[in-house]
Amino acid sequence: MIVSRRPIKGPEVLQFLFENSSCFFNREEWFRVLQEGFKGPAVAYCLEKDGKICLALPGMIFNFGIVKMFYSNIPYGGFVGDVQLIPPSLALFEKSIRKDGIHLIRIGRNFIHELPDLDGYKQEMAFTHLIDLQGMDEEQLWKGYKKRVRRDIRKAEKSGVSIHEAMNPEEINVLFGLYLETMRRNEAYNYWTKNMLQAIYRDLAQQGRATILLAKLKDEILAGIIL
Repeated sequence: MIVSRRPIKGPEVLQFLFENSSCFFNREEWFRVLQEGFKGPAVAYCLEKDGKICLALPGMIFNFGIVKMFYSNIPYGGFVGDVQLIPPSLALFEKSIRKDGIHLIRIGRNFIHELPDLDGYKQEMAFTHLIDLQGMDEEQLWKGYKKRVRRDIRKAEKSGVSIHEAMNPEEINVLFGLYLETMRRNEAYNYWTKNMLQAIYRDLAQQGRATILLAKLKDEILAGIIL
C-alpha cells in the first residue's frame, strides 16, 4: 500500500468521496467554495491498494510562510473510506504529509477508532458539540432551552428583532464584519475570509444548498448564522 497526494478535483477522488461519505463537506460544491475563499490547493492524501483508493484524507494546504498546515476538511472533515485501515496506515500518511513540509495537521471530526499518536506530531484534542434533532419538534426544542434563553428570545421579539434570509452581497460583508468582531472578542483566530462567505452566499445559498439567516433590528444586522 502507498499514500499519494492527489488534486481534490480528480474524478477518481470525487467519485470515491461521493460513494463513501454522506457529508456535504466532502462534495465538489464545497471544495469549489474552499478554493474560492482561501485561494489555496485542495488535495486528498489517498491510501492506495492495487491501484485503487481505499482510504482518503481530503483537505486544504495553507502556507503561512514559515509554517504550513493541512486542514481536513474545513469545517468538519477526517478520513473517508475503510476506517479499519487508519491505525496501520497512519505512518504512511505521516510520511507523505511530512514530505510536503506540513508542520500542523488539523482534523475536525471524531473517529470510530482512537487516533494513535504520530511520531512527528503532538496530538491536541478538541471538541465538537452536536444536537440530535431526530424525534424533536418545535415545542420540545423550546422547552429544552434554559429559562434565561427563553426569556432573552421573548425580549428580543418584543424589541422588534426579526429573522431574515440574506438578500445581497452587501449584507454578507456586514456579517463578515460581525464575525471579525466576534473572533476578536473571543481572542480566537480568524479562519473564514470575506471571499469565503461571499462564495457560500453566491454558490450555495443562492443555489438552495445553504441558508444564511440574519437577525435584524429595523435595518441593522445584529447577528447571523450559516446553515
